[in-house]
Amino acid sequence: DLRHREYQKDCLPLLSHERPEVFVTAAWLLHLMPESALAADVESIFQTRSELPDTQPESVLLEPLVTQLTFLIQYAGINKRLGLRPFCEKLFPVPSGPAELRAASMWALGKMLAGTGDEAVTKKLLERIFDDNPFFPEFIVVRRMCVLALVSMDSRSALPELDRARTNYGATSMLGETVRWALPRLGGEQYPQPAVGRHSIETFPIGPL
Repeated sequence: DLRHREYQKDCLPLLSHERPEVFVTAAWLLHLMPESALAADVESIFQTRSELPDTQPESVLLEPLVTQLTFLIQYAGINKRLGLRPFCEKLFPVPSGPAELRAASMWALGKMLAGTGDEAVTKKLLERIFDDNPFFPEFIVVRRMCVLALVSMDSRSALPELDRARTNYGATSMLGETVRWALPRLGGEQYPQPAVGRHSIETFPIGPL
């Protein structure tokens, strides 16, 4: 095992480093080794870092900060840091943040509420999966992470709607494949993996695998 957990504490001060490649890498290392001993410290740092765009907008490199928060919210989810549940739930609406951070937050929310089948959260996750607003439709990556969150929560009441999603969006789509994986884990039907045909690229004689 090359994950040297004894060095985790050394990553904490690096989360606030001025260099983006440093603070992003520190968050990445922590999320690979989500030990609970430092979870309270990571949550506190996350709260501070997530407020930077509002409190110090002129000093923030937004893209690397979003990447850092994406790693840290996964760390928080695995460690069930319910203090960050409001942050995750704030990102339900499409315009509320970058897609990758919202997707990670949906996944983390599922981990925080693992096994609870929380009906209110289940309803909100299903709303994300079916949001086909013509102007701001939900991102596929967010929809897929909502499906994974439902599995983590063991939300068996969502089974009929997940079956409907597979029908609506196609069994061979990325979302359909995610739903196919999820259904038996919630006690639903186990569908066979759909066959995917070969498609040529215009007149190029060799099709992709």
